[in-house]
Amino acid sequence: MATLTTNKNFLMPSGFKLTIDSTLYPNLEFFCTNVTLPEIGIESTSAPFRGDTAFVTGDRVAYGDLGITVLVDEDMNSYKEVYDWIIAQAKTDETLLSDGALSILSSKNRLNNTIWFNDMFPTSLGGVEFVTNGDAEYLSVDITFKYTTFSLEKAYSPA
Repeated sequence: MATLTTNKNFLMPSGFKLTIDSTLYPNLEFFCTNVTLPEIGIESTSAPFRGDTAFVTGDRVAYGDLGITVLVDEDMNSYKEVYDWIIAQAKTDETLLSDGALSILSSKNRLNNTIWFNDMFPTSLGGVEFVTNGDAEYLSVDITFKYTTFSLEKAYSPA
């Protein structure tokens, strides 16, 4: 039986940190400005029953893609790390996987939850639009990842 939470603080959209193997992708981590937590669903199956259609839950969980946005630094290191990762995957017979963690911070900037992504790899590196007129905005790029599963882990908090 579920109980009503005692924590009435709302989750802040800026209270997060993405961690992906910092020895290989330090710029990807540092320049990450946006993460879209993927949708999760369970398949259903229809079954005819007494002139109606009944639905039962399936046994497969479907995970959406993980989407992130990173700022592109002047040397394009944040872009190049993902570019190299995708090119390396295309040139080898094995998938280059990395585990990742999305750390969710509380309203007091303390670790509150961690969402673990297992066996991540990039499937899409968005385009970067250069313009000669308009307001000076920093360039960013969208990146899409596939992964095997994700799980939510509550951080330990002393009573």
